[in-house]
Amino acid sequence: MLDKILYSKQLKRILVLFTALSALCLILSLTYPLARKAQAVNQVGERSLSSMTSFSLAMTYYSDEEISRLAREPGMDDSYKSLCGLLTSVKDAYGYNRVYLLYKGVGGKLYTLLDSGYRDNAREGVDYNGPTTQYKPLSGKAKSAIDKVFSKKEPRITAGGIAETVDGVKVVSSYVPVYSRSGEIIAVLGVDAGLSSGMVFDRVGVIDLNWLAGISAICGATGVLLLYFWVKLIRRRAKAAAEQAAQGVEAPEPLQLAAEDPAPEEPEAAQPSEDAPDGEDPPRP
Repeated sequence: MLDKILYSKQLKRILVLFTALSALCLILSLTYPLARKAQAVNQVGERSLSSMTSFSLAMTYYSDEEISRLAREPGMDDSYKSLCGLLTSVKDAYGYNRVYLLYKGVGGKLYTLLDSGYRDNAREGVDYNGPTTQYKPLSGKAKSAIDKVFSKKEPRITAGGIAETVDGVKVVSSYVPVYSRSGEIIAVLGVDAGLSSGMVFDRVGVIDLNWLAGISAICGATGVLLLYFWVKLIRRRAKAAAEQAAQGVEAPEPLQLAAEDPAPEEPEAAQPSEDAPDGEDPPRP
């Protein structure tokens, strides 16, 4: 009974199905959180770009000269404080984590021209970055996105992925250019939009996708090992059957028995003589 189960094709189908389902669960548990994260980044980024594009146009119209002057001569005068207050109002109105204006200084290095974190009692380097403080992107993708905006390769862009601030807040960074009236990019407006603290990508209801991925990986590996040993067992059995068949063909033919001597012939019964009288037996020799 056990041999019948082990060597049956149904067992193979069960093992293949078990392994395939485990692999499918593993793929889904790994890709689904990534898809949800990408969707969240796109939604937050598009919302930030939509609102900041209009704001950057307003800055071009009303404050391009002041921004150009501050970029040439960084300082914390009344214009600086007024523009930082404007960024703070935008940040509070849209619920962003941070709004800032970047410019390129000597050697093409990035500096924070304006920062929404500035206020009278704020600490430079802690609460905000001053106009002479070199800007440090939250990620390599953010640095690449800023360079693309300055070089006009992208009219506006969201840095891919989710970055984390020094305060541990998860944000999505987006960037739009600020033009002068002559059409030159004088600065880049950056927005760090925070994600909701309740936004979790690796859970679906009560199911922890990380836990599911681990279980699926173990089940898939177990299925592969069982299939390997099953195939090995089948090959061993086929090899043994082939060896037995080969031995049966090469075995010597059985010896033929010697022919038996023919049995002696029995004498024919004597025929009655025509000369013998009726009722008498013929004379015996």
